Amino acid sequence: MKRILEIDPDYGLAYNQLAYAYHTLGDQDSSLWAINMYIDIAPDEPNPYDTRGDLYAYAGKLDKAIESYEKAEELRPGFSILKIGHMYLFKGNYARAESCYLVGASGDDRWERSKARCFVAVVPMYQGKFQEALALLDDAIGADEMEQTLGYRYGDKYR
Repeated sequence: MKRILEIDPDYGLAYNQLAYAYHTLGDQDSSLWAINMYIDIAPDEPNPYDTRGDLYAYAGKLDKAIESYEKAEELRPGFSILKIGHMYLFKGNYARAESCYLVGASGDDRWERSKARCFVAVVPMYQGKFQEALALLDDAIGADEMEQTLGYRYGDKYR
């Protein structure tokens, strides 16, 4: 990685990978340094903000994660909407989590819609409303059948 950065110090994806590598090593400060370098190089790309959101989420800093994911979402709608939903789910704001998942379920990409439909059912599941969650999963499987996306997240929906 260091060699790549010596050859091309403006290669943002190298900083992205370096950020995750530092995270894996447990070095939060260095992981944030690396991803902020990527943001400096490519402030108009959603990916580094999404990655920074991941790093904050892994550290339990949900509000900072949301802020970073929202920046990615601002730059490219649909890029981080499900992750924003996850953060709100973890915070116990079920209405906001559901609204994010519903946005994802109405997006342009059928595979992303399939994934989002799975998460819509997670909201009532977190609340102990298992019959409601099962009904939503049945609906999601029906929608997947119509859109021919059965293979994607199909096992997750049944699990």
